[in-house]
Parts: sequence; C-alpha cells; structure tokens
Amino acid sequence: MYDAYAAQVAIPAAGYRHVSYVYPTAANLTAMEISLDPQIIAAGGWSSFFNAPSSNGSGSSSVNQAAFNLGGGQQLDFGYDTISGMSWGRWQGSWVTTSPGQGTVTQPGTSNLHWFASPTQNQAVNLPRTGTFNYTYAGGTMPTDNNGMTGNMVSTPTFFADFSNQTVSTTLGVNMPASTGPAGPLTAVTINATANNMPILPGANFKSNTPAVTCTGCGANPVSGAISGQFAGPGGSGVGIGYGLKNGPQVINGVSVFRK
Repeated sequence: MYDAYAAQVAIPAAGYRHVSYVYPTAANLTAMEISLDPQIIAAGGWSSFFNAPSSNGSGSSSVNQAAFNLGGGQQLDFGYDTISGMSWGRWQGSWVTTSPGQGTVTQPGTSNLHWFASPTQNQAVNLPRTGTFNYTYAGGTMPTDNNGMTGNMVSTPTFFADFSNQTVSTTLGVNMPASTGPAGPLTAVTINATANNMPILPGANFKSNTPAVTCTGCGANPVSGAISGQFAGPGGSGVGIGYGLKNGPQVINGVSVFRK
C-alpha cells in the first residue's frame, strides 16, 4: 500500500481508512493523506480525532503523524454513502492540530476543516486497467471560506474515470456570499473549476495544482485552485475529492464524494 508520500507502508492488521482533508492555509489548498489509526475504524462513522502525515515535520512517510482533534468545534455536514462506504463532513471552529513543526494550535472560530474517508480496508485499492466510468455524486460538504462564510454548490459536481488511460476528470462550482472577516471585505462570487486528465498515481489517488478556474465577481483578483482525491473500495467503488479555490485573499474549501 502507498501512503500520501508515495512510499510503501504495511497494511495494519486491523485495517485502515484513507482520510483526506482540506482547510484554508496559504501553503496548502488541499491535503491528501492516509490515516493508519484503528481508532477511527467504524462503519459509516467518524470520530472526533485522527492522525495523518504532518506537512510541517521532517518525516518522509506516514510514520510522521500530526494529530487533528475536533476540540471545541462542531461536526457539521456529516454524510455516509451505504453503497461505497464513504463518509464525509466538516469541523467548524476551535478544532486543534498538533504537529512536530508547530506544536499544538487551536484554530480560529472562522476556520473549517472538510474531510472524507474511505470504508475500512484490508488491502490496497486495485483499480481497473481498462474502460471508462461516469461516477454518481453521493454527497459532500457545503463550501466555506476563510471569513467563516458558508456557500453552496452551483450545480452537481461530476467525476469521470478513464481507466484505460489511467486518468480522471472532475468539475465543480461554488457560490459564496459577500462577507467581512479575517480575509477582509469580500464580494459575492461564483467560481467554477475543471481538472481534466489528472494522472492516477500509484496509491490510487490524484492531484492537480492547476485546474482551470473561472470566476464571476472576482474582479481583478487572481484566481487559482487545487483539487486532490482518493479512490476507495474494491475496483474503486468510491472516490472523494477535496478542493481549494483562491480569489485573491479568499480561500474556499470543500469535499465531494462519488460512487459507482
């Protein structure tokens, strides 16, 4: 099995769940991580904490763990797809991170952490080598920004896998209201992102730091984005994506989950 650093790691005897998460930081619009914690293994459920590789420490594989804890935050937008076994949700306000590089940090009340998780797995994810498939949207979180505002999806996100060429493509769009806060005064915007032909990596995951991003209402602000994701289950029966979209100082995050 491959971890988030594309290093091979042993599959724990108790099984594992892939976990991906996104939250607004200048350095990391999305994160694609793997948790080896047996504590979070629960069908259709999620605990209030998990461990994942630290982007701030010196480790080069999943043995270097950062801790994420709901702390004084709220668990919102929780969902579970009974067909794929995927689950998702977001933590809002006062959640806590502990990492080798930064110690323990309580996040501000305006901060949201979005996550999705695979079902419990006891083997590496093996994907088809031929064929194509249009996945069905199963659910996801409401988009939020670094002013702590909640928006909505423009339309139903899409996900397409070309297993013959080992690539994937996805589209999504968000509406965000006008607001004031840590990111400054922001106008209402509509942002759409498309990432085509992202290569499927050895860990059955994928990422694009250069999706095509368009915006209505952003004015002269530069726009950009990042999209990452992970297949899960037998034959890639489920897949989740996390996204980060930038409109100048505004960072918008969310996750979407799909099933075959």
